[in-house]
Amino acid sequence: MKKFLITILCLSCLFCSFAQEKNKYHDSKDSKFVFMTTIGAAGGAGSIKIPNREIPNRLFNISVNQLLAYQFNPNFFMGVNLGIDFWQYTAFIPLTFNLSVNFTKTRVSPHWYANMGYSFKWYMNQKPELTTRVIQGANPGPVVETGIGINIKVSEKVSLLILATYKMQHSSIKYSVQMPDEPDNSEYFTNAEQNHHYHFGGVKFGILY
Repeated sequence: MKKFLITILCLSCLFCSFAQEKNKYHDSKDSKFVFMTTIGAAGGAGSIKIPNREIPNRLFNISVNQLLAYQFNPNFFMGVNLGIDFWQYTAFIPLTFNLSVNFTKTRVSPHWYANMGYSFKWYMNQKPELTTRVIQGANPGPVVETGIGINIKVSEKVSLLILATYKMQHSSIKYSVQMPDEPDNSEYFTNAEQNHHYHFGGVKFGILY
């Protein structure tokens, strides 16, 4: 996986260099390469059902993303998004395809976006949480994110975005099932695993340039 991530980062850097070079000689204001840096915060929604228990999804995550995209016209651009999602005891590296739409050409425009792709694991605490005695987000998996808000144009080349977001991360939860006549070791390790769709709602702030 490390080789794959290094390859993706190298390709992203090459794409960025190519895009900046191309923009120097691009005459059209409507069709061009654009970049967007975002930071977001989101809280978990719903609950997680495992045998004999139901755990409220109180997870909190912070995400940082860099988008490399091509703007076909002032209302529409699409590209590749690479980021980092920090959870309390683990982190993901999502690589997604992005579709973004500005609904008007005015200075302040309603904006909608969607990201679809796959989140790779960066690190994970191997010890269960003290209170719930589970390990959340134990595996990599598909991710889907969408958001709606406003795009505020502050100059001809720069815009600020404020968005309300929803994200679904497919992963798994690890937990312990106590066996008869065996001591309770759930504080130290897990012996069972279950797939789960983690749901989040939050906000995101971005700068498009």
